[in-house]
Amino acid sequence: MRTQCYLSIVSVFWIGLSVQASETPRPEEITFSEHIAPIVFNNCASCHRPNEAAPFSLMSYRNVQKRGELILTVIEDR
Repeated sequence: MRTQCYLSIVSVFWIGLSVQASETPRPEEITFSEHIAPIVFNNCASCHRPNEAAPFSLMSYRNVQKRGELILTVIEDR
């Protein structure tokens, strides 16, 4: 379940937030630190960090992993 959720998040982040998704080939191995973290930090972390407006932090892999299903739902709903 955890792997499926992580892969779903990776797919949605990669396709949904990448401006050049159709032009850029996918890497063979998608990693959190190289591919997901920059998207989260550029699009979410300004509010999703301690002492900011959002109710939870997305500043680490564990934070993102814990909220994986919620993140997926929010991205799908746009």
